[in-house]
Amino acid sequence: MTSRASIRQGFTLIELLVVIAIISLLIGILLPALGSARASARAVREQAGMSQLLTAYALYADDHRGKLMIGFLSDAHWDRMVEENTVPRDFSGRPVGKIIGQRFPFRFISYLDYQFDGFYMDNKVTEALADAVDANSANLNDPSLTYIASLYPSFGLNSYFVGGGANGDNLPWSEAGRRVFGKMHVDKLHQVRRPSYLMSFSSARSIAEPSLLPGYGMVEGYFIVKPPHLYSTSGRQWEDAYSENTEHPEANSGGVSLRHKGKGIAGMLDGHAEQWDWDDYNDMQHWSNNATSRDWEVQDCTDIDGLRDHLADPDNNPRKVYCGFDPTADSLTIGNLVPIMLLAHVKRAGHSPIVVMGGGTGLIGDPSGKSAERQLNTVETIAGYIDKQRPIYSTVLDQIEGPDHQILNNHDWLKNISYIEALRDIGKHFSVNMMMQKESVKERLNNREQGISYTEFSYMILQAYDFAHLYEEMGVTVQIGGSDQYGNIVAGSDLIRRRATQESDDASKVFGLTAPLVQKADGGKFGKTEKGAIWLTAARTSPYAYYQFWLNASDEDARGWIKVFTFLDQESVESLIARHGENPGKRELQRTLAQEATRILHGQAAMENAEAAGKALFSGDIGSLDEQTMVEVFASVPTTEHSKSELADGLDMVEMLKSTKLASSNREARDFLNEGSVSINGEKIDADTKVTEAHLLHGSFIAIRRGKKKWHMTKWS
Repeated sequence: MTSRASIRQGFTLIELLVVIAIISLLIGILLPALGSARASARAVREQAGMSQLLTAYALYADDHRGKLMIGFLSDAHWDRMVEENTVPRDFSGRPVGKIIGQRFPFRFISYLDYQFDGFYMDNKVTEALADAVDANSANLNDPSLTYIASLYPSFGLNSYFVGGGANGDNLPWSEAGRRVFGKMHVDKLHQVRRPSYLMSFSSARSIAEPSLLPGYGMVEGYFIVKPPHLYSTSGRQWEDAYSENTEHPEANSGGVSLRHKGKGIAGMLDGHAEQWDWDDYNDMQHWSNNATSRDWEVQDCTDIDGLRDHLADPDNNPRKVYCGFDPTADSLTIGNLVPIMLLAHVKRAGHSPIVVMGGGTGLIGDPSGKSAERQLNTVETIAGYIDKQRPIYSTVLDQIEGPDHQILNNHDWLKNISYIEALRDIGKHFSVNMMMQKESVKERLNNREQGISYTEFSYMILQAYDFAHLYEEMGVTVQIGGSDQYGNIVAGSDLIRRRATQESDDASKVFGLTAPLVQKADGGKFGKTEKGAIWLTAARTSPYAYYQFWLNASDEDARGWIKVFTFLDQESVESLIARHGENPGKRELQRTLAQEATRILHGQAAMENAEAAGKALFSGDIGSLDEQTMVEVFASVPTTEHSKSELADGLDMVEMLKSTKLASSNREARDFLNEGSVSINGEKIDADTKVTEAHLLHGSFIAIRRGKKKWHMTKWS
């Protein structure tokens, strides 16, 4: 007979099914969590690998005087490396072949001490490469392994816009694209405007070459990644949606891989790494230093078709268009001249231009483009700046026929708003979340040392209110500015719509338009010279120095600047550029640019005087220059001061050359004089010449020239 105890030791079928169900349930809960944990661990590991990569990338730039690594070397560059014996080495220390070395990995991996953990993450690739670093392996010097290593790193370089050289000798820009946008890529760190925003490396993918990795299909790695757009008029290069399973990853996403739950790892030029989704990668501002919007369209307009119709409406012309300028000095620079020229074209088109000087907003300071808090100026200081800047606007705008322009000061209406009114009637229309997404705010928030004050954080609200006030009180419907002001302009348009009554649809007819910030073709900062900024007033930058700035423009810069900083019509500009292309040595393009730009700002007489001064300096015949022009011309040459008493008995030129450092010894001074290579005030002299008061120009100056270019100005009192 079976006892009750023995029966209880077994399990019924129902109990077994319950246990199995519970175990299955636990496994069902646990497996996704384990899978998610593994995926997260892979993403963290890859992000750590990216951080190491970025550190090595910075070391490379530091070793090469700030120059960024080229993604794919030209044939000429490779040949030079061969001649200089600087060809990169493979894992065994042997020089790599040409096509392998032209790609960046073996020029770079030495900065990682040849440790490819984190640099190669696809198992298919790492298994193949394991043999390449095994000292006992017969495959140690197998060229196919180094070829694989050069072709399939886990991270591709943004070579089209960072470093350059993405496609052999030439980047894939059309000539039209280069003419419009100039140099497309940055090749030195100092050229980068926003290092925390510009991507250098990204998770990459490609289709394996059958001869290298037969049967593998997709490989999670490739040495370059390609952008959604090449330049603003090129059209989109990527498909509209990301696909994990595609035979053409390059066409689908430019080779970018979103292998971590729909996200990829992106490395920024400031050295930090982020996880990006499809939307992040489609922002062209992450790819190109030149892009000023995510889609890189003609920059930037809130509604380009609507604006065209708005300006062309014959029943409501002229429209009122304004641009704001915050006074931060007693003059403006040529960077500020771009929107002033835009206002002049507004007037030429028959509309009413309005200048709004920031007597109110200038007391706060726009954080755009600033890494630290601005120094606050007093009301009196700002008012003084405004008085000095006001004539600049009239000088330019008065040259164009059309409706009268107006110059306003936003302090006149901002000073009357109480703090409570600002919070209730203006601040309630702004989302803090939206304001924090502005790039200038994000960068400052991420900078723990600087941060951003509530004062500058609120700047956007004040500028937005300017637009709303002008719209409501004066019927202004268009705001223009530089591309860095697009966010503030959009905020103003939004504020107008939110404050408008529901019955009115007029508030939808406000528009914002910005112009790209002008840059030099070589990546240098526009409007800056070794002596400092180029200003728009003669007290800061003389007409002669202003003329010389434009005259010394490179061919590439002059082709772009002639369209922006002159009032020449399109036909004249195109003809001028064509003639310059046929005979660039004549420098007709630069000379016309200098003449027109100087005439607009300083007038015809000052332009002719500046041109004559340049010719006099070149020929050495400076006796005809008036005193002010002569001082301007020689402002940048070495100058010494002397007593007129030294001239009483006639001053020996040998001693004079030595004292002015134009000669290092008596013998050298005599040689220069006997050779006829020394002149004073444009007249050649010899060793017997004695300098007296009769040689003084304007009673105080003697200009000494040695050779063709070596000048020294002496002042006598």
